[in-house]
Amino acid sequence: MMQAKSDPLSQIIEAVVEMTLRRLIETGVTINRPRLVSVAQAGADLALSPSEIHNMVASGELQCVRHGRRMMVLTCSLDSWLERKKAEL
Repeated sequence: MMQAKSDPLSQIIEAVVEMTLRRLIETGVTINRPRLVSVAQAGADLALSPSEIHNMVASGELQCVRHGRRMMVLTCSLDSWLERKKAEL
């Protein structure tokens, strides 16, 4: 049974959920984000070309794992790179 919106507990819960979602959006956190993305996906995420992503991996700016010939970039590495770039501003 749903409680009325005027119920103080419902108001608190709604406020907490709203605040949490706002913080997630502000920090760029996404739910169920994959741990690995392709080079093309990483490039699209950072608005860079796949060749630039390859160069960044080669220079150590981004971390990747390989499976056969396929290179996959760690999304936490993309996040770290973005944070470093924002700190440089």
